[in-house]
Amino acid sequence: MVRTWLGGSSVGRYDPLMPRFVESAAAMCKVHPQLHFIVNFYDISDRPTPFDADALVRQHSRNSSCMEGTHVAGMKTVFWKRVITPELIRARNVELVWLVDSDIAIHPSAFPLGTLAGVLESTDATLLQPSIRALVHGTHHSFLRVKNAHMSCVATSAQFVELQCPVFAAEAWSAYHSRVLSQIADKDLAESDYGIDISWCAAVREAFPGRPACLVTPGETATHLNTHTIEKFMVKEIARKERSCAGTCRTLFRLFPRYWKNYSHHNGNCYGLSPTRAPLPDETPPLDCPL
Repeated sequence: MVRTWLGGSSVGRYDPLMPRFVESAAAMCKVHPQLHFIVNFYDISDRPTPFDADALVRQHSRNSSCMEGTHVAGMKTVFWKRVITPELIRARNVELVWLVDSDIAIHPSAFPLGTLAGVLESTDATLLQPSIRALVHGTHHSFLRVKNAHMSCVATSAQFVELQCPVFAAEAWSAYHSRVLSQIADKDLAESDYGIDISWCAAVREAFPGRPACLVTPGETATHLNTHTIEKFMVKEIARKERSCAGTCRTLFRLFPRYWKNYSHHNGNCYGLSPTRAPLPDETPPLDCPL
């Protein structure tokens, strides 16, 4: 059976940039035919019956066969829980799960998905992300910003991987979903994603102790457009809770305190072009490799 890549993103139905985002996802599918992409609309329906999310995606993707639409209202994490399930991963023989925000430039000319898939495979990592760049603001975290690195350093360990555009090995996503995400109430996930990204590295490290848990690629970057779509198009009450310690974070505190801000996986290694998938030797690190 052919192995597939599964992408997913939540967008606002009335966001004027939504059509371009869907077009970009369809263009990525043309470059990577193994990719299947799910566009979720996070709006609360304003009609007695749900709108046709699939039809809306077909319209803007020019009927791309790799695209489908869903409608799960609320923050993206409840969409992840209800749609990107371990059962779906198994049924579609998925090997890579790419979860990306709608304000990340994902056209294949701007997002290095193929290279990230190669780094995930060559390092045997469970979870990674590209470094982030932007005209104004890309990320609050300096260790995830673009940095110069030796050409042999294709990835470095990181304290955590953000919610913006994580790339998971499929088995790591399934483990995280079944062990952690499924334990958080839908209502809480729909209101806030706070705490997920500072917990999941330790969770996947515990599930796969012999593999790198969270890496960032200094030479492969993604552009954060920083359009503030949540504030503009999400229900205001939910938008206010989005980065607050609401039910999601409280559940993580209660059930999984060992994961919270656990950065023990951050070993400072640079991972190079090695057929053995091993990190570069500690005694001879690249001089300008960001640790």
